[in-house]
Amino acid sequence: MTNIEVPASNKARRFNWPRIFGYDFFISFKLGPSPIGAQSYASDLARRLRELDFTVFFSEEEAPPGEKLDTTLVKALHRSRILVVVANQGALVQSQWVRKEVEEFRRKNPKSPVIPINVDRAIEKLGPQVEASQWLDPDGRIWLNETMHALDEGITGSEVLKRLEIAPRFMKANTRLRWVIGTIFLGLAGLTTLAVWQWLEAEQQAQRANAGRLAMRTQNIPAEQNLTRLLVGAQATRYSHTSEADASLARALLPTVPLKTVLWSPHRDDRMTCISFSRDGTYVAGSNTHGVTVWRTATAQREAFLPSEDGVGCVTFGPNDRLLAISDEGRVILWD
Repeated sequence: MTNIEVPASNKARRFNWPRIFGYDFFISFKLGPSPIGAQSYASDLARRLRELDFTVFFSEEEAPPGEKLDTTLVKALHRSRILVVVANQGALVQSQWVRKEVEEFRRKNPKSPVIPINVDRAIEKLGPQVEASQWLDPDGRIWLNETMHALDEGITGSEVLKRLEIAPRFMKANTRLRWVIGTIFLGLAGLTTLAVWQWLEAEQQAQRANAGRLAMRTQNIPAEQNLTRLLVGAQATRYSHTSEADASLARALLPTVPLKTVLWSPHRDDRMTCISFSRDGTYVAGSNTHGVTVWRTATAQREAFLPSEDGVGCVTFGPNDRLLAISDEGRVILWD
């Protein structure tokens, strides 16, 4: 027994995408070598169309061994968009398949084009004899002319290939496949992004829930266990800086920092930009956009207010606590 090596192009495919997305071209031809058959010519035509990124059904490559030929051809015809007929003498006179393929294609796809490749003017010579007008219907249609020399050589003419390249008026099946894969990829990426966002949102909600639970717990801890309240409040803010968590930490901190008094400037709606204590702690000065206010720390009584139209950036006491330095708008004011 002789081992026969199967060419790579004829090996079984893991998955035949054109069976889902369809074929751009179905090539119908008479089996066998030239001049009766057109197998070599059809094979070259299929190869060159695939190089142009078209999907092509060529029975010698697409029909798996063991399957019924008529079943395979009919399924492929139904999924094809253009039928190309290599119309030589053998196809018109001697083939039992070519006419059946054309008739089945027209029955299933009545609006899809059938493009004859007229080899050596066979349609004009043999048309009436084989009733070509009834099944090939060449009248009033554009066909492609090919020489007998091209058929003998098994090489598709450049003009035929050029005309077939512009024949499809639709998106190529391979392009549609890439679009579908791209759409699926983008869809999966979108779903992944959504899933990650939902996971992060759920994680944040869980953190806020933990912070709220610990904040509520601090309210039930006795005042004498203030250290515990402080630790629980700090843990609550670690989960999430919610208003409840920050308030629980503040309540735990207040007992450890006794509040003596609050010093208010004449303009309470404006924040302080700088605060300075005198060396002996007797006075404290604060500055804002309206000026400088000086308080006596022991009584919280306002001793002086030094207005400034341009605002004050910083204030400090001199070494003897008698001199007050004020900076505003690129200048320094000394006040006794």
